[in-house]
Amino acid sequence: MLASALCVLVATKVTAAEWGDGYNADNGTLPTNTDWMKNIPDDTPLKEMSIPGTHHSDVPVKDIEHSYQVLHTPEQLNGGIRFIEVQAQLVNDTIAVGGPSNMQGGSFAYQVVKNDEDCHSNQCKTTHLLSYYRFPLSPNIMRVNDDILIPHGQKLPYEYTLQDMLSSFRGFLQHHPSETILLKLDAGELGDAYNSKSYNDELLEAVNQNSDVVWAKDSDNPTLGDVRGKVVLINNRPDPTLDSIEFSIRDFNVQPDFHMNTNWDLYHRWELVKDKLIAAKDKKQTGIINYLTGYGGSFAYFVASGHSSPQNGAPLLMTGKTTPGWQNDDLDFPRVNCAWFIVTICSIAFEGTNELTKQYLLDNNPSYAGIIVADFPGPGLVQSVIDSNPHKKPAF
Repeated sequence: MLASALCVLVATKVTAAEWGDGYNADNGTLPTNTDWMKNIPDDTPLKEMSIPGTHHSDVPVKDIEHSYQVLHTPEQLNGGIRFIEVQAQLVNDTIAVGGPSNMQGGSFAYQVVKNDEDCHSNQCKTTHLLSYYRFPLSPNIMRVNDDILIPHGQKLPYEYTLQDMLSSFRGFLQHHPSETILLKLDAGELGDAYNSKSYNDELLEAVNQNSDVVWAKDSDNPTLGDVRGKVVLINNRPDPTLDSIEFSIRDFNVQPDFHMNTNWDLYHRWELVKDKLIAAKDKKQTGIINYLTGYGGSFAYFVASGHSSPQNGAPLLMTGKTTPGWQNDDLDFPRVNCAWFIVTICSIAFEGTNELTKQYLLDNNPSYAGIIVADFPGPGLVQSVIDSNPHKKPAF
């Protein structure tokens, strides 16, 4: 009879925590949060700020099981995200960003247009960023810069260029001058037969052409006042020749993306995240970049949510463990579907790093959490990170 009760408990759908707002994989937008940095003093060091960010911020894919985000960067900025991470590749002497269009099964290309007259029928869709619109061209055509359309199958077609992205960021920052945007460039191959110049040369040229919006790195420890209205570049590939324009990832204390062998690695994944949250709360480290993400043997949505399927309201997946037998295991995972049978027996469910991080911040109310980099961040996670700042009198 006890074995039958255990089977019923494990098989029952989970109701607890499945609607947590730390995770969002539905197609809605985040609540508008465009000017939250105005409440943070100018003299706050950038490396002592709590900043919500996204991992693989604009990699376009068709199916959510192989995706990382459901919102493009303009919607993310509108919702309060201030750390953006993109793949960067030198393609036809232009730095292309946003992820290759054929990654994980392909995607539509997108083109930026500036007014309603340029839109065609009902293909235009507002992105909540000034008057910019994005609309799909053709599944077999990819925009690489303002003038070149490259068919799929040619060398690494990407969604858009670094120049496009900086132009879009300029528009956002002109309307929200209290803000700064941290842009991490994950540089891929540095050159090939399709290029006549180097990645570094093109990056320097792009920065020079956008010097009004890209912060000229004149300090290893800038304050928020130094970088308001600017884009701060971070490169995953340390290079002394670029020290004058960008941070290296080595300038930060990084808890990186994590390889999951199976779903049962999720609690260890959370322990790594939690250790970095504690280091931030206790001010043992600054310049923290804390990735909540995982890849490999688990879907990104599962690591973020613990859900059995990607939808926001999907049930949590069961670990297969129950209490009291495993009462000392996975202590931060929820105990659900409890029933009394001689002793109280509960199922232990998985919980995602997004919801666990949000709850940790709400419970501990730190004044510093670091840069929190997530897949599918929900409004609760974003707001809990923003609230982990030393808010004082408005600087603007």
